[in-house]
Amino acid sequence: MRKRLVSAFILLLVYAPIIVIGGNLFKVGITLTAILCYREIFNLIKKDNNIPIAIEILSYVLTGSIVLCGEYIIQAIAATFILMFIPLILYKTKEYSYDTASKMTLSVLMIGFAFYVLNSVRMESLHVCIYLILITIFTDTFAFLGGKFLGKHKLIPRVSPNKTIEGTLCGFVIGSLVPTVYYVTMVDQSEGFFDILVVSMIYSIFAVIGDLVFSATKRRFDIKDFSNTIPGVGGLLDLFDSLIFTCITYSIVSILL
Repeated sequence: MRKRLVSAFILLLVYAPIIVIGGNLFKVGITLTAILCYREIFNLIKKDNNIPIAIEILSYVLTGSIVLCGEYIIQAIAATFILMFIPLILYKTKEYSYDTASKMTLSVLMIGFAFYVLNSVRMESLHVCIYLILITIFTDTFAFLGGKFLGKHKLIPRVSPNKTIEGTLCGFVIGSLVPTVYYVTMVDQSEGFFDILVVSMIYSIFAVIGDLVFSATKRRFDIKDFSNTIPGVGGLLDLFDSLIFTCITYSIVSILL
């Protein structure tokens, strides 16, 4: 618990100025974060595959490019598919198979697109960016605290042994209410509280789903954390898993509403 708190404080010192200042500092910071998140998945994929260094470098470049592609997101996604699968004709199957190409491409697109959304949101509004981050922070934090002090019934033990129904509900309630208050106070006071609350609930649900999906991924690879980069937390993906799904959900909801 102490390690987790110390890490949280250090992360706050690192990311708070980046988020508040925005601009090129945010672009650089969030792009590096996306690449490092992707690298944690890549390290798992390459355990069973002897992936050529050229393709590894290409995947890093494509991840960063998607984050920064701006209005050319469709072209960036199309280019990723083409560039990640062309090497199939250049390398032997044991070096780069269709299965490996598919896993790497999906990972590049998922992480790159999520951070592209976050970058786009920050370019438009600091407060909306903070709103999305608050949803994941409060959902994760109070799910952990609720589970620690109130948890009795396991949520999905085979996916995440420590997550409980009680903790998840605590995270969902607080992770929906607090960001909603922030939104109607700092973003748009003309918006109805209930309307924003419903949207916040959707984001909070997918924050939980994101956490569970990445937990299931860790179970598949038989690991506890994606890395040991952050003491008490694990890897960057252990930190950003919920935010990745929240950002992707935001991109869908913003089109529908």
